[in-house]
Amino acid sequence: MSKRGNKHLRTSLFLAADNARKNSDYFKAIYNKQKNKGKHHYVALSHVMRKLVIIALAILKSGEPFDEKKLNLELAIT
Repeated sequence: MSKRGNKHLRTSLFLAADNARKNSDYFKAIYNKQKNKGKHHYVALSHVMRKLVIIALAILKSGEPFDEKKLNLELAIT
C-alpha cells in the first residue's frame, strides 16, 4: 500500500474495511476471493477498502441510504 496521501484517512479506511470484512458477507466474499488467489492479507484488505470508497461515492451521488441487501453477493464471489 502506498504511503502517499492522508495517513489518517488511510488508517480510517483500513479500520473500516477490516470491520466490514468481519461483519458483512459481501465484503467477506471480496476478501476471501483475493486470499484464495494467494494475495497477502493487506492486499486483500485493500480491495475491500477500494470497494468501500466506490460504494461511499455512489451513496453521495445518489443521496439514497445504504442498504446491504442491494449489494449483489454473486458479483463479489465471481
